[in-house]
Amino acid sequence: MTRRTKKLGIVGIAVIVCAASGVVLGHAVTNTAEVKVDCLIFSAATTGQTSCPGGVTIAATTHQIFTVGIVGNGGISTDCSNVISSISPTFATLQGLGPFHAQIPQFNNTATGAASTGDSGKSFGSGGTVTYSTTSPFTLTDTSKAFPASFNSQVVMAVDPSTNPITAWTGTVGASGVSGNTLTLGGLGWTTTSLTNHPPAGARYQVEPCMDTLGGHTMTVTTNGWTFTTLDAAGDEGATEGPGASPQDTVNVGVPVLGAEVFEDLAQCDIKVNPTGTALFQVNASTNDSSTITVAGTVGGSDHASNIPISVTGTPTCPTSATVSAYTGTIGYFVPGGTTVSPITDG
Repeated sequence: MTRRTKKLGIVGIAVIVCAASGVVLGHAVTNTAEVKVDCLIFSAATTGQTSCPGGVTIAATTHQIFTVGIVGNGGISTDCSNVISSISPTFATLQGLGPFHAQIPQFNNTATGAASTGDSGKSFGSGGTVTYSTTSPFTLTDTSKAFPASFNSQVVMAVDPSTNPITAWTGTVGASGVSGNTLTLGGLGWTTTSLTNHPPAGARYQVEPCMDTLGGHTMTVTTNGWTFTTLDAAGDEGATEGPGASPQDTVNVGVPVLGAEVFEDLAQCDIKVNPTGTALFQVNASTNDSSTITVAGTVGGSDHASNIPISVTGTPTCPTSATVSAYTGTIGYFVPGGTTVSPITDG
């Protein structure tokens, strides 16, 4: 779907209040409802706010599945219980709402929904603040973090992507292994025994990494530049919208060049997403015109969600011949406190 280019004529500003959420959609009014300027506004009825606010949290409401190739026939699928980010509202004209800048998304298995913001943000790190002990008991210390008690007994993964194939380590935090900025591993420590017994200083780590169909874990490293763009179907104002509506509003998720890199520990795979070029890759999604969007890619499908470009390196177990991937999952919109909001309801 492309944006309409009808000339904008502004007569006044109206505010539609979403009573349950305290979020409103402000838009310009003419006799033609399709001609408007949209913006997300929080609690305008009580705050008098007239300009665009800060970000709206987006977080998983279902598992997020990323598939490369045919599982069971050389392919691999990752399963993340959570993805979390935020979008920064901006004014937009005509049929488009956005594009919104999306904060660098985080993929992991921390708690889902808006409550995951704290744990997810503390679950990963790299660089000068990160060190690893070289003898037992094996520890991970990140001086920039205060790890939550919820990380006790959780899997932690570390990776060195400078080797070919990558070098990955996996361990489990002890039952009482969280202490301030340090995680102490239980058992034998780093359990990827075919490799060196500890990661090097500065190596990237992920607590509660995603699972995969090889029986291992995946760490997803994302970069800046992701976008969300809501496209309002023409001529649907005043009609029933949401699931089953025709036409239906859509959302495009813009993945920047090398927007994500997925590391797998057992087969030591390195999967680069949208690896070359200069343009965002737009992944199509549907919306319920209320609180969620859904990406529904399928292996072998024809839409963009089924043909996300990738490149793969690693051991022979990795699907190194694959050039496209598919993504499936639903995310919801939240404001601080966990309230579900409806940022794309039509006026």
